[in-house]
Amino acid sequence: MSYNRNASRNRIAARLDNIPYSDYRGTNNPATLCYLTSVLHVLSMTPRFPEAVKRGSATYSLYLDPNLDKLFSDLEKCTADIDDIAMALGITGVNWKVSQTKPPMKHSDTQSLLTVYEQRDAAEYFQKILCGTSPEASKMFQGTLKRCIKCRGCRTNNRTDDPFWSLPISVGPCLRLYSANNLEMAFEDVFTPTTLTGDNTIYCDRCQARKDATVVCDWQHRPQILTLQLKRFQLDNLRNRYEKITCCIDVPQKLHIKGCDYELYASINHYGSLRGGHYTATIKSYETGGWYDFDDARVRLLRPQPFQQGETTKSSSAYLLMYRRTTCLPAGEGRTDAERVG
Repeated sequence: MSYNRNASRNRIAARLDNIPYSDYRGTNNPATLCYLTSVLHVLSMTPRFPEAVKRGSATYSLYLDPNLDKLFSDLEKCTADIDDIAMALGITGVNWKVSQTKPPMKHSDTQSLLTVYEQRDAAEYFQKILCGTSPEASKMFQGTLKRCIKCRGCRTNNRTDDPFWSLPISVGPCLRLYSANNLEMAFEDVFTPTTLTGDNTIYCDRCQARKDATVVCDWQHRPQILTLQLKRFQLDNLRNRYEKITCCIDVPQKLHIKGCDYELYASINHYGSLRGGHYTATIKSYETGGWYDFDDARVRLLRPQPFQQGETTKSSSAYLLMYRRTTCLPAGEGRTDAERVG
């Protein structure tokens, strides 16, 4: 009898343990705006960003800070509406027709095609929100790459600084075999020197001709929040249409970048195809330490929790990965690869 009672208790405990409860609230999605709600969920859970927005809301009335501050405050009390944010971003009077051939839109296409295509790009709206937020609040997301192009004829160096909100990372069959499914190696490919030859040569003002060149990228400024955008959408030249790359990627919990350590705290995921996809967000709470799945108004604690079997997890849906800087060497310590070129 005692055995049966214990077995019954174990079954009840197992059921309770699997109940997907949540400490957080989601957002209402009245018009298939999952590309927007997933970004807003991540921003609301980003450490110190809501506080920065609150400070900016009193000063920067022409920015999105007041709208974001209201949304973040509402999320502390109830399932929140995103109407004000959508209108501030120009998402009004939408004609919901699904694009059959277009990829998630580029920022330059947004104004002219806003009322045409239903499937939009969460990465573009991530950047659009940050561009519309006060500089003091958004600066934690902005990084800068130092790009050096060296002419192989006259050996002249041309250096530029390229600011970014998210860093594009190639995945899938376009990469070398060793890095096709490994995010850390694919990330390192961004900083691997490349040679421009053939049709990709540059025009050198000093040589007055097209010349081969070497391109090296390195860090100028490493952001507090590093966002990696996996390039899952590519043009199929044979079919003349965009296709989604659905390969499974090894996503590391931690990244080490030349003296800086980063830890993953959020992922925006894309499911389905370009013809009819859906975005969700997977976010780690720094209050509870748990990982949660944000799917519009539905929020649940993940069971099982990610990274319990190791320091990497596999994903075929991850699209935007947000890493929070945990430690960093003093500024100016050491020289960059770009500075050493020449």
